Amino acid sequence: MHIAFIVQASESIGIGHLMRCLAFAQHLVKVGHKASFLLDGPSIEIARSRQDWDGHIIPFDYAQLNQELEAMIAESSTVIDWFVVDGYQFCSSLLQMLNKHEYKVALFDDGVRSSFEGATAVIDSSRPQVQGEEHFLFGAAFRLLRQEFTEQYCLPVKKRTTLTVSFGGSDPFSLTLPILKALEATTKFSEVTVVIGPGNRDTMAIEHFSEQSKMKLHCLHNAQNMASVWSNARLAISAAGGSQFELAVCETPSLLVVVADNQKQASRIAEQEGWAKTFVLNRNKDELVEAIADEALSLWFTEERLEEMQSAVSGKYDALGAMRITECLEKLSVNH
Repeated sequence: MHIAFIVQASESIGIGHLMRCLAFAQHLVKVGHKASFLLDGPSIEIARSRQDWDGHIIPFDYAQLNQELEAMIAESSTVIDWFVVDGYQFCSSLLQMLNKHEYKVALFDDGVRSSFEGATAVIDSSRPQVQGEEHFLFGAAFRLLRQEFTEQYCLPVKKRTTLTVSFGGSDPFSLTLPILKALEATTKFSEVTVVIGPGNRDTMAIEHFSEQSKMKLHCLHNAQNMASVWSNARLAISAAGGSQFELAVCETPSLLVVVADNQKQASRIAEQEGWAKTFVLNRNKDELVEAIADEALSLWFTEERLEEMQSAVSGKYDALGAMRITECLEKLSVNH
């Protein structure tokens, strides 16, 4: 199969959609399929910064999406079996145009859309599984994580050493620096690892804070192997969303910050399972970061609680979603 991805990444959108597609593409290439990405300038910059990038990059102007795509289809002699569309900004007219050209379309969703018109298959790990419906790839079994997470060994808490802070590729709500300052204010943390994504607009301010902080900060810029980072974290302070499931696979006790409505259900489940505590960004940011720092302080010095959290998530999650999605699309390619 040849699968072409329609997806964007930027400071405002974040990089989660692109990373999800990369996770899928990595498995496709691994098993002998072909992956291509239609990417604009900011997305290309992020893609080329990745050491684990898999897939052919096609420069693409999303300002005139349908017209550009029509022209590309008309000029290309390359056979494309599926278009994968990932992003809430893409509307039904795009899917209808692809249908007109008789392409199969796989649509990623996160409980956001009310209609899937024009989609041959819908992939949504947040929705309840639908039995007997091969077009709806719903449920946790279809959650995508990059290949690094399929190969990671989970260390027990007692062998882990780091308090790790990460708010994704862009940290759109600028939470990283306030969290670091709140941790420093407790005067109890001597070292913190902080992951700074490629789209984080506060990078220089974080670096400046690192230089003068009383804590020793280990700054990881555009970290290439988050599986290793999470698997060595004794406790993580992280954005919810896709990172939540990376943490779950790595069996890492976590404090999750919910910044979007479509993250609430999954984070609520994580808290019910017992391996995470959740905080919702719907109040004063100063109060929020202080509450997070207080909870981190409470957990950090109580190894028994951290071990209980790790035990609660052990074996509940896997990183095989890409394999399952590939198998489903292979079947639909034959039957559709």
